[in-house]
Amino acid sequence: AREFDNSSATARVLTNLGLVAIERDELSKADRFLTGALDISRQSGDKNGMAEALRWLADLAILRQRYEVAEGLCRESLTIFRGLAMSGYISNLLARLGVCYLLMDRIEEANGFLAESLRLAQSLDFTERYFGIVGDFAHLASVQHQPELAARLWGAAERAREAVGMSLTPADRLIQDHFIHLACQQIDEPIFEAVWAEGREMALEEAVACAVEMSRLVRS
Repeated sequence: AREFDNSSATARVLTNLGLVAIERDELSKADRFLTGALDISRQSGDKNGMAEALRWLADLAILRQRYEVAEGLCRESLTIFRGLAMSGYISNLLARLGVCYLLMDRIEEANGFLAESLRLAQSLDFTERYFGIVGDFAHLASVQHQPELAARLWGAAERAREAVGMSLTPADRLIQDHFIHLACQQIDEPIFEAVWAEGREMALEEAVACAVEMSRLVRS
């Protein structure tokens, strides 16, 4: 048991070092830390450690624009978290898979995973997940040629993050910038900025309702 605890602690330290390296844009170093955490967790049978390392390796793959690799890593992490019945992580991974599919232009699959993530968060009252999912649905709106809705949802998600003192991860910043660029090709910049500001005044529950309605009408 002590050996397991020591291995788990070492894996957690390596995972945290990997996250610091990602923040510093030291991706090769992050890869070494996270791969080390995954290897140690596999050897010790620490499923939670494995799932955590896989989840962040998926973000690393996104930063390297290796979206199919990221999808596979997310799926493996999701399978483990499902086995552990860790609902918050399951919702997070479902949303991440949805974004991977968006980045690969597989819209119907993306919408399915995002909708499932939101339904799970709602069923368990995981309101802390809402702003992340709302932001992900904003990405979907940009792909669906709804730039004003995208801007409103981004604004609402931004305000909600600020309220709890959270910021975007490097992968989330890259993803959001990608889809903002897409949306801005569809709308004049002053309108985009005005609608974003309107979104910042939306209640988060209203933004969630908009996301749910848009999900019903998604075109593949």
